[in-house]
Amino acid sequence: MTGKGIIALCGMMGCGKTTYGRMLSERLGLPFLDLDDEIEKAAGMHIPQIFESQGEEAFRKLETETLERIIRETTTGLVLGLGGGTPMRNSGILREKTNCIFLKASLDTLVDNLAITGTGNRPILKGGEIRERLRCLLEERNGHYENSSSATVDTDGLDAEKIVDALVKAAEN
Repeated sequence: MTGKGIIALCGMMGCGKTTYGRMLSERLGLPFLDLDDEIEKAAGMHIPQIFESQGEEAFRKLETETLERIIRETTTGLVLGLGGGTPMRNSGILREKTNCIFLKASLDTLVDNLAITGTGNRPILKGGEIRERLRCLLEERNGHYENSSSATVDTDGLDAEKIVDALVKAAEN
């Protein structure tokens, strides 16, 4: 079972890909991988260090290589939390090789979630007011998320259990 056994979660930073991905993996009895963690393992350094020492282009190349390796090596089911920018360059492979689900969240929800979790490890948010930076990123990325995904789960106003229920339903289709 290569590729399509992977349930990939995409969406903006702060939408809950890791939190709900872990919950979904528990519910389905599947392992969970976070793409950013796998990139850090492959690079031997943290993402902000990659951005700082090698630049965003090198990071995006490593991101694609790591995603392709995970897809190639996956032989059983898996829940994969993607980075917020992963679909920008990988929508074709995500659509073709995974069951990608878009976790959609409003700007207010994202700002609230990031206020709780923090933005320290998110180099893409540096250099501006968080709300405005997120608004611009949403505008730029939402179409890529939609093009990469076979389903969308709108997280606004739902508690964690209802979100995971919706993810289970989307993963079954």
